[in-house]
Amino acid sequence: MKKISIIISFFFLASIITAQQNLVPNHSFEIKDTCPENTYPDSPAHFAKDWFEIRNSPDYFTVCNNINPNYNVPNNSFGFQCPANGSSYLGLYTFVSPSLNGCVNELAAAKLNDSLIKNTKYYISYKVVGSNGIIGFPMQYATSKQGMKLFTKKPTFITGSSGDIYINNFSQIYTNQVISDTLNWTTIKASFTADSNYKYVSIGSFFDYANSDTTKVYNGNGINSAYYYFDDICLSTDSLICNINIQTQCLIYTALNDYNKKNSEEISVHPNPCNEYFYIKGIKNTLKWELLDIESNTIQSGNVSEYESIRINDLPESVYVLQLYTDKGVLRKKIIVKH
Repeated sequence: MKKISIIISFFFLASIITAQQNLVPNHSFEIKDTCPENTYPDSPAHFAKDWFEIRNSPDYFTVCNNINPNYNVPNNSFGFQCPANGSSYLGLYTFVSPSLNGCVNELAAAKLNDSLIKNTKYYISYKVVGSNGIIGFPMQYATSKQGMKLFTKKPTFITGSSGDIYINNFSQIYTNQVISDTLNWTTIKASFTADSNYKYVSIGSFFDYANSDTTKVYNGNGINSAYYYFDDICLSTDSLICNINIQTQCLIYTALNDYNKKNSEEISVHPNPCNEYFYIKGIKNTLKWELLDIESNTIQSGNVSEYESIRINDLPESVYVLQLYTDKGVLRKKIIVKH
């Protein structure tokens, strides 16, 4: 009888440990099944271990030796972005203008480490940030409704209009906020009580054009779509587990600190994209500025007053990082040079 109770206790303890872990495998996409070195023009989501495509062609971005530059980190064909965690992330279209035959939402999925327990409360979080655009052409739109959807059975890959079965204006977790930030990762957090023993999780937007808030954020010559990077996918019974710390390995800058998040709106940089000059309207305590290229080299620097003009007509088209040093910290802005 004593031996039986020990066995029961062991399995009870094991179930608690399992429930308290992050149930999402390879949650920040660091483990690679394939390194997209010679896979031009594609780097599909299934290159990240445990993940697979279920609608159209979500992309995998990571650091590899001699990587295909279209899917590198931090600089790739969809823009410039440091990971929220580690050195990899996924990228998905969440909207394409109706003029291009409507929504072509891309979706990726993974099998959970363990099935959810019905009537149990779970905490969930993920990080999302908008793409700068394709090869210097900004994305014209930002959308809401990015989220996570759970399935009891493995969702199969469907492309084209047949894939609309997944775009049914429902997912267990989504945001009503239009995510327009292309510099800082936005963390979405929520909790819910499982109504089924779900076994699979998927990410993307499961809402059609009519049921999403879609904002045009750029009126110039750009890509009439919305595209987002996703990182740090978490699902657990423990809310602390889904409060993942940012540990980026970016080549240019580490995670933005609280000072940057609270004060970045005090600086205005325009026009952006730019081709001859850009202007900084900065905060009064700015001490100096630096302009960095994608390899973290300082290519220009100087002191800044409340209003500063910086000439960039001799710089090649690319994405740069403007660093403004203040007496309290460093503020950073992305600068797109397009001639």
